Amino acid sequence: MRNNMGDTVKASWYQPLSPLTNSAIAAELSHSIFSSETIFTLGTQYSPFPLTLMKARMSSNGKLGALVRQELVPSVYLTIAGDVDVRTEARSAKLGLSLAIKP
Repeated sequence: MRNNMGDTVKASWYQPLSPLTNSAIAAELSHSIFSSETIFTLGTQYSPFPLTLMKARMSSNGKLGALVRQELVPSVYLTIAGDVDVRTEARSAKLGLSLAIKP
């Protein structure tokens, strides 16, 4: 993980769409001062069922990501997440699995 030491300026926006489905859209604009790189990220979330949450995001630097989180029992969550960089030639994907217990 890179420590940006105040190098990055970010602006974000979050807009809920429907409380019933917990759907929303979000955007983030991130600018690195030293490398002069600007990245725009757009994301969305949707809950098709009360205990399930789906999220997806895409950014201008070619990264795509998605996750599905399922509440198994109260305060116990199973998450499956994936990430891929479409600009690299290998296009290797990352896949993760998480089990979280919240007190």
